Amino acid sequence: MESPRSPRNLNRTYKRFLKSIGVSKIRFQDLRHAHATLLLIQGVNPKVESESLGHASIRLAQYSYSFQIRILKTKAARLFTWAAYASCVALV
Repeated sequence: MESPRSPRNLNRTYKRFLKSIGVSKIRFQDLRHAHATLLLIQGVNPKVESESLGHASIRLAQYSYSFQIRILKTKAARLFTWAAYASCVALV
């Protein structure tokens, strides 16, 4: 008999939940990535993010999600460019 805490039980429950809400398959690992990305976007301290994901070190979280940092920097640069352009146009 499996333990109630068995990973298989969690997986079955998760799949049943997805089916009940009519969502196509989403890997459980995708939820971890989404969680980490949302924390990063919200500016949560990397140490807190690392602990919430259960990483042994902060470096693992930083390495795993560094691509998101590049995306955020690009977004920030675009927002700044847009704001600077809008300010210049307003002066004309």
